[in-house]
Amino acid sequence: MEQGVGSAFCVFGEQQELIAQWQGRLYPKNSIFQAELIALQEAVKYAQNHQNEVEIWSDSQSSLKALLNQKSNSPIATYIQDSLYNTHNIRLGWIRAHVGHLGNEKADEQAKEAITSMEVAMLTVFLPRSSAKQDLTQTALAKWHWRWDDGINGRSTYEIIKKVRLRNHNWPIQLIQFITGHGPFPTYLFRFGNHPENCCACGKPGTPFLYATKYHLTLSYHLRCPADQHIEAWLESITNHRTVCYFDNLGGKN
Repeated sequence: MEQGVGSAFCVFGEQQELIAQWQGRLYPKNSIFQAELIALQEAVKYAQNHQNEVEIWSDSQSSLKALLNQKSNSPIATYIQDSLYNTHNIRLGWIRAHVGHLGNEKADEQAKEAITSMEVAMLTVFLPRSSAKQDLTQTALAKWHWRWDDGINGRSTYEIIKKVRLRNHNWPIQLIQFITGHGPFPTYLFRFGNHPENCCACGKPGTPFLYATKYHLTLSYHLRCPADQHIEAWLESITNHRTVCYFDNLGGKN
């Protein structure tokens, strides 16, 4: 939950009576995987203090698989492996979650209570790599967004994509050239000395917008020209439906 991550295990006897239980609370940036391993670790510690056979059941397949991995990067998993190395009275097993098993339901209940209970000890566990990765990603996105808002380049694209994100829009190259203006258009070629002027034959600036809506040689391919106040929505609609036509600087369809 937002308040933190809970961890718990319960001990039941042969007559299904509750014998003991343990609860721990981790910080919000700790992972559920860590909480599940912590519960297994504490259950193993409990079992080691008893001579009789103990079965430990967990609904976490990822945790149990981590214990089978001799090259696991988790220090908690490594600790459990070392604890079990010379222990012969403990057997681990997987149990399906949320199907009515008494011990599993009780452990889930206790783990949720541990999150909000001030009487439960707060455990200090190193944050997982995923947490650091998430923090770095959010920091990078915030810096990227700030630069995108205050930048001077790519303003035509900014009108459509105002918020940066780690999602590929998968635009075709023709649509990219139309939105950015980076293509065989006089306004773009003129910047690099590859065209004598930034206007087309009609005397108007040779932009993709001109060829798509007004240029007389591309009349049969024109899109309906939007009013000035609707240009942003018009461009966004084009990117969503990808109906844009692609014109070269001579006015022919390419």
